[in-house]
Amino acid sequence: MTEVAGSLEYRLLRRSDVPSYLTVVLQGIGKLERSTGLDRGAEKMVRSLSRRSIWTLLRFSQLVGRPFAQIFVAVDGNRVVGTGTLLRLPNAAYVAGMATDAGYRGRGIASQLLTLLKKDAARRHQEWLVLDVDSDNDTAIRVYRHAGYRDVARFTWYVRTGVPPTMTPLPPRTRPATREELNEIAPKLDEGRAADYRAALPSTRRRLSHNEVLAGSFRSRKQTWVLWTLSGPPLALRVSCAPTREAPMAVYLPLVGSTPPSLEEAAALLDRGTEWLRPRAPATCLAVVAEPTGAVGVALERLGFKGVASTMTMVRSSST
Repeated sequence: MTEVAGSLEYRLLRRSDVPSYLTVVLQGIGKLERSTGLDRGAEKMVRSLSRRSIWTLLRFSQLVGRPFAQIFVAVDGNRVVGTGTLLRLPNAAYVAGMATDAGYRGRGIASQLLTLLKKDAARRHQEWLVLDVDSDNDTAIRVYRHAGYRDVARFTWYVRTGVPPTMTPLPPRTRPATREELNEIAPKLDEGRAADYRAALPSTRRRLSHNEVLAGSFRSRKQTWVLWTLSGPPLALRVSCAPTREAPMAVYLPLVGSTPPSLEEAAALLDRGTEWLRPRAPATCLAVVAEPTGAVGVALERLGFKGVASTMTMVRSSST
């Protein structure tokens, strides 16, 4: 798929584009990545595009008609000046890696790329497009809203160094979730989410939260716990720990349904994940919590976590 608008050509990334592409896409690393340490993983990931093996995999996935990623670029001559990527999720196409070269901003490049991404998603019969943006990035949010995206959720990202202490006795109602429990929990988590969020990013046993895409790693080890409350739906906590070149990084994903937990329930669930995590000794722990963060946020702060960023999840239909 290639389009020309003005003096710029819009098309899929080619291997010969990689040097200038890297210069542009690294300019798109924002507050979330820098404040949580995810920037190191993001930079490593984009630099891996220079490998022949990555291109072989991308090309094969395109040939069989099931590309796991499509990287589109705006090119001025032989130089990449803007980019956006589509990642394939079960119900949606996820928009990532949006970036425009500093010298080309204000020319509508991001809007043109978003249009191209929407056309590609529609052509592949993916009904929804989804993206995440820093909640205080007003310029990007205006562009996305103008392109038809609506905000459906916000998340606070917390970070702390090292493994937190445990604060409460571990209650017997808190235990690792079985496959059957995960199948039961998933729709209950969706009950507290906006309708468009549920449609585009339904909770499943394999992916309870779409933030697992942002903070996870295919090499990570994961465990999920459930706490069956006395007065409301169950609470869930998914914890992953991924090895890195420096030291492991862990991610807490506390998941709340339509009824907020008490402080004691939130603390007990976090402690259960911490006990599993402790022997893995991650250098950094992240936590991602839907806003309003409520008792979960208070429990995390008591454990030494600090809120460092807020992100907005936005969605739109690919057919309108």
